[in-house]
Amino acid sequence: MCNVYRRFVKDFTKRAKLMNALTRAEIPPDLLPPTDMADAAFEDLRNVLLCPPVLALPKANRELVIDVEEYADQVGCTLLQEEPGELLHPVGYWSRGLAAAEKNYSTTERECLGVVWAVLRLRQFLDGQRFLIRTDHEALSWIYSTTDSRGRLMRRRLRLSEYTFDMVYKPGASHHLPDFLSRASTVAPTEDIHEDIPCLALADTANGLRTGWYTGTDTPEPVEFDDVIEAQQAHNYYVEMSTRMERGTAKAFFRTQHHALYRRTP
Repeated sequence: MCNVYRRFVKDFTKRAKLMNALTRAEIPPDLLPPTDMADAAFEDLRNVLLCPPVLALPKANRELVIDVEEYADQVGCTLLQEEPGELLHPVGYWSRGLAAAEKNYSTTERECLGVVWAVLRLRQFLDGQRFLIRTDHEALSWIYSTTDSRGRLMRRRLRLSEYTFDMVYKPGASHHLPDFLSRASTVAPTEDIHEDIPCLALADTANGLRTGWYTGTDTPEPVEFDDVIEAQQAHNYYVEMSTRMERGTAKAFFRTQHHALYRRTP
């Protein structure tokens, strides 16, 4: 992490000299207890990563990037913000351990879990704007374009349906920053990501419930489309979004000729 942002740190070479000395080939694998000077150098570099000019304050209308990485028992992410000069500055670093059941997931499912956890964890920064997600797991690009409606991966995809984002593959050889966060030991979460997704079946399409594709425990009762529109118009969120659309500040939403409110697919 220090090397990634060394260009922002004054006198980085001098500050990191003691740490770099520990990486020499003649140093034995079993390191001796660090000296007071080595501890001071480590704390100095750690504090540099948590202060300006490395760490940036989040600002409106700036491009946001989330780097996500998973390891065998840990996930980590970094929120980056584009500054003048097209430089990406970190806004913060987050990580968490995996619960016992999550450790049994496949690699793809753990990577997907990391993406969903990162977005939900950072929703206060991301809500209402488009952002970019970077991961070193290329299979996730396929997951977020699939139309298969079954399984845990689809439920995770639905979790992100309210956000507008792009996902790109970044090779692991250059995906350094979140790699450390996914390996630093962190306690497991006390609560899992809630996987139950509310399901609404319209009367005109309710026959799909009998095809065997629906995997929910409770079969929803079909509702009329007019009832949906009436419920929307009585909701404060609909009123707020309608006002924002008239002002041109809610471009992710649109209304049809029937006055139904829709959110565009990311």
